[in-house]
Amino acid sequence: AQADSAKAIPEPGYGAPPANLASWGIRAGALLLDGLFALLVALPGLIVLIAAFASAETETDSAGTTTITNVNGGLVALGIVLLLLATVFQFWNYGWRNGSRGCSLGKQVVGIRLVSEATRQRPGGWIGLGRFLVRTLLGAVTGGVYTILTYLWPLWDEKKQTLDDKIFGTLVVRA
Repeated sequence: AQADSAKAIPEPGYGAPPANLASWGIRAGALLLDGLFALLVALPGLIVLIAAFASAETETDSAGTTTITNVNGGLVALGIVLLLLATVFQFWNYGWRNGSRGCSLGKQVVGIRLVSEATRQRPGGWIGLGRFLVRTLLGAVTGGVYTILTYLWPLWDEKKQTLDDKIFGTLVVRA
């Protein structure tokens, strides 16, 4: 019985990859939907900040330096709070929800889910947060090169994994 379970998940490079792996196109669609959800959540904060600065006054001195004055501090504070809440939403959706439920909102809409490569079960919230943080931090450190590379990696990878998937031992499969 133990030999049969060892055959169920072949070692990397051996045997065919699982048949239900999500294609790059469907993963890209989920990512675009998640981006749209993130924009919709951030939009109120952006609108409030734009309104705060649009209603401000400007003064230009004789040297040509322009100063913004009479900014509505309450609107600026509200805009910042709303943007912080949008950031929390990002961590929840791309990170915690993705790992604990096996799908971000975008993945749920297109019918794919994140699973542990070893167990084929949801990897857990901490793994989801780790994937999100690694992608975000390495993307920032490399000027976006890592982000682009990890998004394109499933195009040529046998298991259709991103670099984040490889680091955290996850797969994205059709639900």
